[in-house]
Amino acid sequence: MAGGSLGEAIAAVAAIVLSIIALAGLYPELLLPIAALTVAGAFLFEGGAIAARYARVAGFLGGKSEDLAAVGGGMSVEFFAGVGGIVFGILSLLGIAPAILMPVAVLLFGCALAVGAAATEKVRTLAAPESERSVNMPLHELETLAMGGATSVRLLVGLGVIVLGILALVGVGNVTVLCLSAFLALGAALILSGTAVASSLLGIFQHR
Repeated sequence: MAGGSLGEAIAAVAAIVLSIIALAGLYPELLLPIAALTVAGAFLFEGGAIAARYARVAGFLGGKSEDLAAVGGGMSVEFFAGVGGIVFGILSLLGIAPAILMPVAVLLFGCALAVGAAATEKVRTLAAPESERSVNMPLHELETLAMGGATSVRLLVGLGVIVLGILALVGVGNVTVLCLSAFLALGAALILSGTAVASSLLGIFQHR
């Protein structure tokens, strides 16, 4: 899972850097689909990191199907968003309707990030058993605060990205600028939430 988290962080940082460079006016039409590919890669790495430990999480959760559905469902959405983003990014690089595909990719990423907020919240509640919470209350409170913040960031950024995608799709404002702004926000949100999720999942493995 460490490798997946590292890959997610690298892809998210790349998305941020590419978006800033493109927003500065350096080859924005070229860097836009490449930024989309890096965001898609970050989603894939995050989904893959969770999937790699999914069997272990299932064992630690003792067969609680509702918990598994919340965690696995959110990560599955992110995984499919990553696959879709790669397809849209490649097609846009080939010059196939980038003005349509890039806003659609933004909408897809925004929905995945917002839906994934539910999985992040569920991971927060599973990060430590009740007995550990009472013994290590200060540590647990810090973990809860971090995960709660990550959940809020995912939800707010996801909704904001959806708005940017809609504006770009209907032609309100510059499509390239709107999409690059969305990719910049997505990269930052994925770095924050990915770190928090990885830490809490590690806590599940250590405490159970």
